[in-house]
Amino acid sequence: MAKIMLVEDEALIALDIKNSLESAGHEVLLAANAKKALECTENNQDIELFILDIGLDGKLSGIELAEKIRKTKKESIIFFSNFSDNDTLNRLAKIENSIFLPKLISREILISNISLLLHTTKKKRKRTTINPISTAFAELFETMEEGVSLNQLVPDIKTPTGYKIIRVNQAFCNIIGKKKEELEGKMANEVLPSLPEHFVEKMLEVVRERKSQRFNLHLEDIDRHLSVSLIPWNMGFGAIWRDITEEIKLTEALRKSESRYRVLVENQTDMVVKVDTEGRFLYVSPSYCAVFGKSEEELLGRSFVPLVHPDDRESTLKAIENVYRPPYTAYMEQRAITKDGYRWIAWSDSAIMDEEGNIKAIIGVGRDIHDKKTAEIELNKTRKKLEETLEEKEILLKELIHRVKNTLSLILSFIHLEKASWDNKRFLSRMDSLEARIKSLSELYGLLHSTGNIKKIDVSFYIEKLVETIIKAYGMYHKIELVTKLDSIKMPAKEATSIGLIVTETVTNACKYAFEGRESGRLSIQLNKKDDLIYINIEDNGIGIQQKEGEKGEDFDQSTHGGLGLQLIPLLVQQLGGDIETSTDNTGTRICISIPGK
Repeated sequence: MAKIMLVEDEALIALDIKNSLESAGHEVLLAANAKKALECTENNQDIELFILDIGLDGKLSGIELAEKIRKTKKESIIFFSNFSDNDTLNRLAKIENSIFLPKLISREILISNISLLLHTTKKKRKRTTINPISTAFAELFETMEEGVSLNQLVPDIKTPTGYKIIRVNQAFCNIIGKKKEELEGKMANEVLPSLPEHFVEKMLEVVRERKSQRFNLHLEDIDRHLSVSLIPWNMGFGAIWRDITEEIKLTEALRKSESRYRVLVENQTDMVVKVDTEGRFLYVSPSYCAVFGKSEEELLGRSFVPLVHPDDRESTLKAIENVYRPPYTAYMEQRAITKDGYRWIAWSDSAIMDEEGNIKAIIGVGRDIHDKKTAEIELNKTRKKLEETLEEKEILLKELIHRVKNTLSLILSFIHLEKASWDNKRFLSRMDSLEARIKSLSELYGLLHSTGNIKKIDVSFYIEKLVETIIKAYGMYHKIELVTKLDSIKMPAKEATSIGLIVTETVTNACKYAFEGRESGRLSIQLNKKDDLIYINIEDNGIGIQQKEGEKGEDFDQSTHGGLGLQLIPLLVQQLGGDIETSTDNTGTRICISIPGK
């Protein structure tokens, strides 16, 4: 058997689980908080499994404890807790080799999960060793946006400076307009006949001097302008090709329309500036001078940065970095010191390139957005305050529901410990029924917590979860054929509680008595709404409920039979303002309930 570390801050729950695990033959180490657990883990290197509560007293939660354990230990972890909201489950999913189990499950299910995890951990897995560097290189090579070719010099009589293309990526094929099989293994002068002379000269320099070079060229046969970087590689060189045809065309078009553009700029209300790569003004529009209250002479040759609010300078410069990457544009919002004080201005920047594809200047178009931005900031402040208030309420609600579920877990642990010291079958049966009622309430609180809606819940989902829990608790999962047909109906939590108790009592009685002396049975549950009534039909094919002398199946009166459960059901139906019809014979029991559907 295994050595198991149990971390639980509720003494009764810890004692209950410890007794169950030791009864199954396991050795259990107990810790009440994360600090003790880490000390114990360090002193016991042969721990094979960890069972952690999530909500621990102290600085570290169960999740944070698991993350620390994971730094040195790879053994399986079971998170055994009543925290089951989506945020918590998403965090647990990131902990490798771990599972989540609710505290309300039976100890038999807990032990079976432990056995499965221990067995899985001991299995030998075949691992395939790969070269991560070569794999990463191949992925990078094929997914690069730029075209890449690996080339080898192949001197011959016809082409003394020729080279063979060894390998290309898909981006290179797209640029050249050929398939890989048309390029790889071919001489460059065959597939790229219009390579200019200066390419050959620079290629020889790279191979001879083992230094990289970058330049632009034009391939006439495909009419593409390319930026090329040549890099020394083995007995040849690598080349990175970037298509700058559109950029060249745009630059040329911009140059041709510059005079018309200037007229347009100088007569519009938006501000237009042109700065060099150091941020110094090369041009300012009349509208810019008017907004900032400065003349053209005061601005030209000076940096724009001092005009920007000190708190916005870093974000502005970082945004401008986008101008140096495709698509060579940037957008930013900043405060600037104008003649009317600091005002919010939105800027759209674009790069101007020279013939070789290098950025030589930046054009910026600005617009005053002060009124819009200040309103937006105030709205965000209000929204943030509202979100903080809602978050506080959500945290309080989660903690309240968790405390209720934890209290129910404590009650269940009391019951488990008390049952362990009794062998009276009647008493144990009553305790099982009480346990089922508590689990019914716990399922409801869990559903309220997971959906976040404390006013109404989906009764169909509640019933389905509840029935599965009861059948598993009585070990009848493989014995009973469960058939459900449940329409989605939302009801207030108070009414759902009563329906949950009705279902709990009915299914509990079926598990305990309906199939005595039988190998299997069938249990059917239906929920639907018609007109203004909600119908709940529960039926089994068991041995029926023992009737009084002279009483017929269709006249059966639950309130005068059996224990608390059978007597409680009519009262709950009456509380809901509904009606109940019950019939029973040796072919089974049928309960039909109708309640007003508000």
